[in-house]
Amino acid sequence: EEPGDDVVPINTPAPRTVDDDIYTASPWYANPWGYAVGGAGIVAGVGAGVLGSFALADNDQANALPAVDDARAAQRNQAFTLAAASDALTGVAVVAGITTLVVFVSRAGMDD
Repeated sequence: EEPGDDVVPINTPAPRTVDDDIYTASPWYANPWGYAVGGAGIVAGVGAGVLGSFALADNDQANALPAVDDARAAQRNQAFTLAAASDALTGVAVVAGITTLVVFVSRAGMDD
């Protein structure tokens, strides 16, 4: 062995370790898919609230009509349809919320 054989040139990078990957990986909150799914859940939740309030308003209008009025049944049917749509959007919002958590925790869609 000659003197200077153990000297590493300045331009040589240090060997990578497992710990290096932990610190260079993107943070969990940098996942755009999590925000996309979460945003869709928020939109669905807001839509559910709006449809629910329309359903309540239609039901109140139906209650204001006389029981013998044919329009009362039509108004109630419309309120029921809006309430069902509101419930469906609530389900979508809940599933989107759970999916958002799973996407962030699992780091799905991230390239690191």
